[in-house]
Amino acid sequence: MWSGGAPTPTIADALKDPEGATLTLLPLGTDYLVRMQSEWDAKYPFLHGGDYRKWTLRRDDYTRIDATDTIASSNVVLANAKADGDLVTFVAGLLVDDRSEFEAALWKNDPHNRHFLDLKTEIQDNKLYCAVQLHPSAAAYYWDHLHAMPTCPRPGRDGGGQ
Repeated sequence: MWSGGAPTPTIADALKDPEGATLTLLPLGTDYLVRMQSEWDAKYPFLHGGDYRKWTLRRDDYTRIDATDTIASSNVVLANAKADGDLVTFVAGLLVDDRSEFEAALWKNDPHNRHFLDLKTEIQDNKLYCAVQLHPSAAAYYWDHLHAMPTCPRPGRDGGGQ
């Protein structure tokens, strides 16, 4: 499963459709972000803050919308632990080697010059990878090609919770 950034084709197409003119994107402001982070902290007390951050959808992200505050999380591919290792390695390679192509497909000629977070930093610092472990083949690929592994606090140690 791929979790990617906005704009998504399904929402963009719905907004272009005359019937989609009734579609409304609801703002998710700071109060939602704080509540989502609190829920994350309750479930994973040693991984304070979670993978959430404030994001603003811009007018040029979608037709017929004003700038809308929302909540972003990482762009990730989720794979079952039993997924074929060669396939996972192939996908990890695409995410490293073809990163600029994914950005261009998502944001085209973005006047705001948006990019994915730096992959090495994302893997090392993102607490999501502490709650959901990288597939062994992805972990091996990222280590071999980026020298990156998640740095996760341990419960009861490293300043972590219980």
